[in-house]
Amino acid sequence: MADFLSPAWFAERNADLAGRGPTGVAATLRVVLVLSDAPTGGPGALTLVLEPSGGRLEPGDPGIADVVLTLSVDDAAALVAGAATSTAALREGRLRVRGNAATLVPVAAWLAGAGA
Repeated sequence: MADFLSPAWFAERNADLAGRGPTGVAATLRVVLVLSDAPTGGPGALTLVLEPSGGRLEPGDPGIADVVLTLSVDDAAALVAGAATSTAALREGRLRVRGNAATLVPVAAWLAGAGA
């Protein structure tokens, strides 16, 4: 597995997400993860675009989001790897949510299974 947030990591994740759309998404859903302590030279955010036909991850923040999640790089890596849960991170104040988090409920299990 490639290093978190490297170009190879984005390519691996996008290969996993391509053509496998989540149920419960009737239109495009954009989730932006803002990395509060992003390393210099790396992306300060990443955008998860979910559509009925599949999903993809893009480095950066397009300025259009249904939900914005803010967390540290370490917490984001742990969530992506399945070593932490968003519920615990939210409860412990390590994850902040802006927007309608309820839009994520129908796709939460799909996201976990997709390794996104």
